[in-house]
Amino acid sequence: SNVFIATGTGIAPFHSFVRTYPELDYLILHGTRLAEENYESAHYTTERYVQCVSQENGGCFQGRVSDYLRQNPQGADKHYYLCGNRNMVNEVYDILREQEVSGSNIMSEVFF
Repeated sequence: SNVFIATGTGIAPFHSFVRTYPELDYLILHGTRLAEENYESAHYTTERYVQCVSQENGGCFQGRVSDYLRQNPQGADKHYYLCGNRNMVNEVYDILREQEVSGSNIMSEVFF
């Protein structure tokens, strides 16, 4: 199964991916500053989409995606795709490696 981890508009490629492959087993972790930044989240069930809101109350989880992953490990056998802020990508990569996820199971795209 797949875990897509994004901040802000970094979620855009994952929207396309899951629409192209509707039978795909996935979870999206979406980090936003504000709850209203939940781009197209209505397309997902709560089992498939977790919004992590860092600067106000709201979303599914209060805090950053890195906080969510520390508290809710997803498993070393999954494939992870990271897209967005460089600091998030680097931090999440390190967390996943600490959780014994193989580097070959982690793909990333840094936007800024």
